[in-house]
Amino acid sequence: MVRSCKWMTPKQRANTILAITAVLYVIVFIGQFFYDGESWYQPLYWAVQSALIGGVADWFAVTALFRKPLGFPYHTALIPRNKNRLINGIIQLVETKMLTKERCRTLLRNVEFVPLLERFLLSPEGQRAARLVIHQGLQLLWQSQHASEWGQWGAARIRELLRKHSLVPVLKHVLLDLCEHNRYEPMVVQVLSVVQSRINHPAMITWLTAVVAEEAHKKKRKGFLTDLLISVSEATDVINYRELAESIIQETYAMLETWKRPNSPERTAWLRQWVGPIRNMEDNEEVCIALDEAWQRWIREQDWESVIEHHICPYMDELLIVGDEKGETPAQVLVNVILGLWHVYGKDEDLRHRIEHTIQDIAQYVLEHGYDLIETVIRQVLGGLSTDKFIYFIESKVEDDLSWIRINGAIVGAVAGLVTWSLLEFLYVPLLAVFM
Repeated sequence: MVRSCKWMTPKQRANTILAITAVLYVIVFIGQFFYDGESWYQPLYWAVQSALIGGVADWFAVTALFRKPLGFPYHTALIPRNKNRLINGIIQLVETKMLTKERCRTLLRNVEFVPLLERFLLSPEGQRAARLVIHQGLQLLWQSQHASEWGQWGAARIRELLRKHSLVPVLKHVLLDLCEHNRYEPMVVQVLSVVQSRINHPAMITWLTAVVAEEAHKKKRKGFLTDLLISVSEATDVINYRELAESIIQETYAMLETWKRPNSPERTAWLRQWVGPIRNMEDNEEVCIALDEAWQRWIREQDWESVIEHHICPYMDELLIVGDEKGETPAQVLVNVILGLWHVYGKDEDLRHRIEHTIQDIAQYVLEHGYDLIETVIRQVLGGLSTDKFIYFIESKVEDDLSWIRINGAIVGAVAGLVTWSLLEFLYVPLLAVFM
């Protein structure tokens, strides 16, 4: 029995004692018809009766704080009826006794935030919390706009950024690296392969044939003899423009194939010829204007909105949830970056002092400008609770103590019953007999 009571809450014990005293009272009430003359029976009856009265009275009093016991309407359900007064009392207690502004200032001055922040960031729980906060923040930020809106926003930023920079210095730097130091070998080979695939296209042969024929016809206009020789050559098929175009393409293809070899002497010699003109590129105003106009035109013609909406936005959706090829989400990457920076610079006392000073200033600012929010928060939180939830909020904090009041009421009632019976039996009745 004792072992089972350890598993009972104080409220369950109080209800059990009340039920037991009620059952005992029924038993002793019936038993008085059989044992009324016994000397031991009267003190038992008085003890049980008084315990039941004390238990019922305290049950009624405790229940009347929160509800209407047995539907009794007068001066019951005290806490729900005085909800606003209780909230005002809690606010006044917090602001005048528990968390005064001066006490909060003192507490903030005594707190060292940097060690707390460091322990938090270096602990697995802190890193997990930081990842969660950053991940949720990035999710909210990303979901705040539709993919098309992000496309328009990103396209505007890209165009604005690219327009601020001229193509000439960048192009000059890249071309000089290419011509002087023969860099970007993989890129050069890839470009040469693309050029080879383009010049082998049938359309290139047709175009080059037309160009060669046009140049030949221009030569005819320079004199009778030239016109005669070219005409005879065309008539006798000595000059075949298509074969000439195919020959040019084959020679070009072979030359490009030679240039694809690493450190090809032919390519190196050809590139070195361009070093001088490239160095003076910025001095040639016409070249700079032409390049910048082509750069601006290329910027305008690109459909950045479509690229971002259809290629970057789906990738961002997947990246935020699944992560990259290593399974790392942006939140994990940011936390790792923060930890890496802290491991490198976190031991610098000057940096720690500046961070501490900054956090202290922020905390003091929040305290000075947000202290009045304590009243607002308490009032909104407690005032927003329904009657049942408000009762549960109060009752759950004092339920054990109120249950012990009920238990003590039954015990005190039993003791008071025995004391009353003893006074009547051993003092009042003898005195009454003397005076009668």
